[in-house]
Amino acid sequence: SRRRAFFFAPLKASMTVEASFIVPICFLVIMITCYLGIFQYNQSVLKMTGYECVLRTMEERELQENLLRDNLVHRAKEFGEARTLGVKNLNVSVKMTATKISLTYSCVQTVLESPIEVTVNYSRVYPELTLRLAKGFVGE
Repeated sequence: SRRRAFFFAPLKASMTVEASFIVPICFLVIMITCYLGIFQYNQSVLKMTGYECVLRTMEERELQENLLRDNLVHRAKEFGEARTLGVKNLNVSVKMTATKISLTYSCVQTVLESPIEVTVNYSRVYPELTLRLAKGFVGE
């Protein structure tokens, strides 16, 4: 029986050494997967929020044309801040031409301070509404 105890004693130590390598690697893989999932979630949420904000702004018939752009920026920033996870310094910029509306979100993800930039382009989507929102702008 002493022989068996001596034989299995080194195996217990080797399991500890192996676990000290495997557990941190598994933990790192889980953390990277969570980080990439949140990153992808934020990008898709910002893109869908941009589409929704442009369509809602273009549907508002009672607003004057000069207030539509300000309303779009305000709504896009408000909705973006409410729907994202772990994001700071969310900025929204809008570029309009006669046929195209570009909405750009830029922010920093708080984990690892990684930047996110999402640009959504609307061209020839509901042409009469796009022209109403971009009234007075020329180009393209």
